[in-house]
Amino acid sequence: MYLALIETAGNQAFIFGTNRLAENIGASELTYQAGTRYVLEALAAAQPACPTLWATEPSRLRANLDDRGCNARIEDGAPHEVMVATSGKALVLFREWADAEALIRAVTLRALREAPGLTVGGVISRGFDFRRDTLDAVVREAHARYEAARGNWAGPQARFPRLPVVRDCAGSAYPAERLQRVGDGREAWSAVTSAKRAAAAAQIARVRRQFPEGRLLRDVADMEAHLESAERDRWVGVVHADGNGFGSMLLRFGDLAASCGFTGNRAFIHAYRRFSLALDACTERAFAAAMARLPRKDGKPGTDGEGPASRPKYPLVPLVLGGDDLTVLCPGGDALQFAHDYLEAFERESGMDGAAHFDGIVGRIARAATGSGRMSACAGVAVVKAHYPFHAAYDLAESLLRVAKQVKARGRADHGGSAAGGGPCSALDFHVLYDTSLGELGHIRQGLTVDDGRTRLYARPVVVSDLAALGALPAADRAWLEARHWRHLRQAVKVIQARHAADGGRPGLGPRRLPSGPLHDLRSGLFLGREAANGRLRLIYQRYRAQGIDALLGTPEPPASLFWPEDGDTMATRFLDAMDAAAVFTLDGEDGQRERVG
Repeated sequence: MYLALIETAGNQAFIFGTNRLAENIGASELTYQAGTRYVLEALAAAQPACPTLWATEPSRLRANLDDRGCNARIEDGAPHEVMVATSGKALVLFREWADAEALIRAVTLRALREAPGLTVGGVISRGFDFRRDTLDAVVREAHARYEAARGNWAGPQARFPRLPVVRDCAGSAYPAERLQRVGDGREAWSAVTSAKRAAAAAQIARVRRQFPEGRLLRDVADMEAHLESAERDRWVGVVHADGNGFGSMLLRFGDLAASCGFTGNRAFIHAYRRFSLALDACTERAFAAAMARLPRKDGKPGTDGEGPASRPKYPLVPLVLGGDDLTVLCPGGDALQFAHDYLEAFERESGMDGAAHFDGIVGRIARAATGSGRMSACAGVAVVKAHYPFHAAYDLAESLLRVAKQVKARGRADHGGSAAGGGPCSALDFHVLYDTSLGELGHIRQGLTVDDGRTRLYARPVVVSDLAALGALPAADRAWLEARHWRHLRQAVKVIQARHAADGGRPGLGPRRLPSGPLHDLRSGLFLGREAANGRLRLIYQRYRAQGIDALLGTPEPPASLFWPEDGDTMATRFLDAMDAAAVFTLDGEDGQRERVG
């Protein structure tokens, strides 16, 4: 037997290498189809007697792949069996080398025609005996072959020569192929741009079928026009989330599955396929849960069922939604709360059992890997002005995600296994980009350090997980996580945004309980150093203590300070984090209601 691995490469550059929303959406759809529709339709064309596995509805597709009647077992005489078919990746078992070669040829040729600019390649494993050889080792070898082969492939630019000299595409770095009417004029489009824009409608339709009740994009042309004409102060959020420890789980999946009772090649296939399917389901359900909590016109969360759904000027736009990955474009004011709700829901969904979660396979594998029956995830949240280049906003969100993953070392289980104690820990990092000349996170954070590097004017990433569920941890790690927990940021934002009652007793519509003048004076004092900032705090501390100023401090009295000690002799503060969040974001309170008023 043989194993064929088909996978896309350079996905981020393909999807996010343009500032045009329709092309981002269409590129995501083409990546999804390369690992699902292209593969499954090629198999159906090669073997008409076999049931067709492809379905436009993702839940139906997952059911087909898991159904023995549709996806027959290879050892029972079927010519092929699909192990995995997900966005940008497929693993298919074959009885004959020629059939595996034909699949790779069909998929890559179709990608060249229908998804120009997307790199799709495949490899075939060595021949193996299903009864004697270990399939886990075959899968690892196939991935190693793919990585070795990928280094010899020319990039997509090599397929689009620039000589003789041709006109540039209006939206990409590729040569133009056609003139397309846009509005009152015409634009030069490359084959890559044309394919992406043609696929955008399919992605929008697919996602809306998945989430019919969601506040989702309906018309990409209207959305693009709004972003082009948006007010200069309109904030847009880019949320980029990724699961923790997923790659390491796949590297040792055979051992983890065996420890859960999945022994032998048939059990390995069953566990590997169901783990992939369940992870897709967990991500989709977590996205739906976070989306349902977005505010409605009456200011109440979407889960309470009261009031008409709001019609914002721009809705949620899921650009990547599958596996353990999520990338969403959303209103800037909702971005932080949405990321928090998604991470909480992902933790919850990954630990659930039942048919929708394929009998809890994700939680079972996670327990074998970390000692905890759930997975965790991290997110980066970049909030920028509507006219800011999208690819730069995505790069910032990706950098923030990498910083958020620092919690893996502190929570221990994601990083070092259950023997180290602790458990999976989710976190997010965020940045509101006021100064567009500083888009690189390292430069931004360098400017938020004073006192010769001994004082950090931020306390990010923000920890989302319930610390009580993490179990035993070294005291220093637990203190580090506790100081950065979401509830502290939420309370600080609530205090900054709180208002007195207005005339007539209407709550929350009067002047701020903490006036903006003293707060901005404290903020500017931060950049003068720790002593200067605390000196300014002492001048107003007693006056505003009754208004809740303690929620903004690192340590209350004695003596009150904006800072708290961290590793070594460094200090940190959450005050600047809270000021940035309060200026832009709307956060939920303890009762689930949105705290920001006015």
